[in-house]
Amino acid sequence: PALAAEWRAGADITTLARRCAYPPYLTARLLIEVLCGVPKAKVGDVVKAADTAIQDPRLRRELREAMDADPDTGPANDRVRRIVGAEYELLLQRK
Repeated sequence: PALAAEWRAGADITTLARRCAYPPYLTARLLIEVLCGVPKAKVGDVVKAADTAIQDPRLRRELREAMDADPDTGPANDRVRRIVGAEYELLLQRK
């Protein structure tokens, strides 16, 4: 709730994340949960469909910025981990 109040007052997600020493993408997910009233289990669905699921254009833009600013916990890293995992499984199956 405190982060949401700061965001509503004009602070952007990446600035809030830096101040809290928390990853930007995870900060964005927390804010989406609070600001959009979405259960934690559904936040991923909202993120995937952000263009239609998030009505606030500022929140949509800052979500994209947070995703780009977060190489460690953002969706791009998830894709890389999945691909590496799949390649490793194939390698293990060949042995």
